[in-house]
Amino acid sequence: MNPRYKLVPQQEIYDSMGIEWIPNIMFIQSKNFRSEICNTDCYGLRYNNKENLDSKPSIFDEISSKEKCVLIGGSTAFGNGSTLDENTLASLLSENTNYHFYNLGIMSGNGFQELILFESLINKIKKLKKIIIFSGINDLFFFTSSNFDLTFPGPFFLGNQYKRKMNALSLGYKKKIFKFLFEVFFSNKINWNTITRSDLLKYISNSKFRKHYKKNFISPNFMKIEDVISRNLYLWSLISKILEVDIHFFLQPFLDWVKNPSKEEMEIQEYIKTLRLPHERNWEKMNNSYADYVNLLKKKCDEFKISFHDCNNFLKINSKKDDWLFVDKAHLNDHGYTLLSKYIKNSI
Repeated sequence: MNPRYKLVPQQEIYDSMGIEWIPNIMFIQSKNFRSEICNTDCYGLRYNNKENLDSKPSIFDEISSKEKCVLIGGSTAFGNGSTLDENTLASLLSENTNYHFYNLGIMSGNGFQELILFESLINKIKKLKKIIIFSGINDLFFFTSSNFDLTFPGPFFLGNQYKRKMNALSLGYKKKIFKFLFEVFFSNKINWNTITRSDLLKYISNSKFRKHYKKNFISPNFMKIEDVISRNLYLWSLISKILEVDIHFFLQPFLDWVKNPSKEEMEIQEYIKTLRLPHERNWEKMNNSYADYVNLLKKKCDEFKISFHDCNNFLKINSKKDDWLFVDKAHLNDHGYTLLSKYIKNSI
């Protein structure tokens, strides 16, 4: 048996969920997914509990007299690692408070996708009281990896596959043949969507033209992580002003930033290493980026008047090495989510 599934059997459900491609947001987790552990609505959003799902086509049909809030973020906000819908952050934050939290977590989403998802659903929530952004890991992950396209408007999961497939669809069969041959014999990059037939022939036959083409090739507009963070937080600040709603940014926890792994966490990490996943080499880079990243987020949150909170610092102080909090480096178990829900409640 997979050692990871033996320790955290719920992960087999999360790993099997899959995604659905949708316009603008790019993708979201499977819609109308049903299981004992995790359930999603017609938008792919996660319910706070699995009671009477047939009468609730969407999470916005959950009847509550409490003040309305939203939890924004990636797969940890979604609740990856929890054993039940009731044990996600959104559900725990709704317990014993005056607030009802809608879970707008999007698995594998970046900060910009989180924004677009919220804007796409803004008409579904009236008199919104608070926005909690529980995020940050995915954006940093992209910029510590060489596997993502960092061009405008910023990297996202499956971005390289998307661009490759879409560019291929726009090419005729002749250009596809030429493209295949050029990728074998030439190292220069060519914009196959814009190059003309005459320029392509010149490129083949004229070395001076090739040199000129390379010299004048328009470089892509590469993004820096500072650009992405600044843009996203600026947009959230505008939303805060327009809707007159409080916004808090919580940097989600990352195991290497919090503590040495417990016995269970170590066993899971050792198994994951055997899979030789391409992103494993990025963890060390992320570990070394912690201080600079916290400073960047805090600086930008201060600039745009958004409350900043570091969940890593909280867990450092309020957990021990033997405490089992994580199901991998980025996702938590029920104990971890419960601890953080108390921290968030006390901070907002």
